[in-house]
Amino acid sequence: MSGLVLGLSGGQPDGSAEILLEAALRAASDAGAEVELVRLNELRLDYAVPGFGEGDDGEWLLERLLACDGLIVSTPIITRSVAPSVKVAIDRLLGPNADAAFVEAIVAALREGR
Repeated sequence: MSGLVLGLSGGQPDGSAEILLEAALRAASDAGAEVELVRLNELRLDYAVPGFGEGDDGEWLLERLLACDGLIVSTPIITRSVAPSVKVAIDRLLGPNADAAFVEAIVAALREGR
């Protein structure tokens, strides 16, 4: 396996969800992939701002997602749903403000170096 595998953690450091994520990333690394762990709880994502908020980490996270070849998302289940940090990241990056045309435009712009 080659390329970058990105692990998104919606749990707490040393929590069961992150322990499992670290094990999966170790296996990917052992198979030859470059790995990166991102703790969503440590990012600043403004859930009230559509697109990218000034001074938050939304654009950085999108760049990491577009750069990866594989993605592993780990989250504890809280009241039959994912952790709030995972929900905010999904809504910000792939929510109603990010339809297919929007995502395609971002991908094209990033590939062109804009």
